[in-house]
Amino acid sequence: MGIKASEKGPAATTLWRFREGLVKAKVVEKLFKRFDRFLGDNGYRAGKGQIVGEHRESPIQRNSREENQKIKEGREKEIEGWSEVKRR
Repeated sequence: MGIKASEKGPAATTLWRFREGLVKAKVVEKLFKRFDRFLGDNGYRAGKGQIVGEHRESPIQRNSREENQKIKEGREKEIEGWSEVKRR
């Protein structure tokens, strides 16, 4: 759509009027079939009630074996270089 997450989106009334125009033109079903085909062609499958959004990879936390051992033993405070947030 060309809208970034940091930008303000269109108002609800704007979206409602746009949707009503699509309903009056009787093209809603055709558009959704086309969109569903687009998703399928790109390796996605939307189910009923799903929201399709931007895919972002989750950061991977990498601990050393020593850090993992201290975590298992409940000694996170002994790990140097960790912030308080990471120790939670």
